Amino acid sequence: TAKEMFEAVMSRIDNAQVFISAAAVADYTPTKRSPQKIKKKNENITIEMCRTEDILKRVGDKKGDRIIVGFAAETENLIENAEKKLMEKNLDLIVGNDISKPKEVFGSDTNKIILIPRKGQPIDLPKMSKREAADALLDYIAANLLKRRRQK
Repeated sequence: TAKEMFEAVMSRIDNAQVFISAAAVADYTPTKRSPQKIKKKNENITIEMCRTEDILKRVGDKKGDRIIVGFAAETENLIENAEKKLMEKNLDLIVGNDISKPKEVFGSDTNKIILIPRKGQPIDLPKMSKREAADALLDYIAANLLKRRRQK
């Protein structure tokens, strides 16, 4: 559950040098849990939802010296929306992903991402395999981690 993910992250974050928030955790969860299966009826039902804890925001609140990376899957205004999330959640880097054409992203072996750092210009990567995109992201993070260590 989102609550279990939140608890797992918060119990380990103090020991992390880098936090990459790649999981798409639900933003909402049902307010009440049914003790048994909800039987089908000939009418609609309404399920009340409540907001889950914003894991990435809470990690950003405890930032310290760690590098925090988030993801922004957007259907419009990719860079603008990603930069807003970057600032609101106190991230070092956000990976922007245009999902306006879902068949090119979901179920595909390739992806096109933009690395948007807090400091510096966005890095618009070409379309590549998802493995290559992950490698490019990790290379970027490793280079920044080394740069930080040298500055100390």
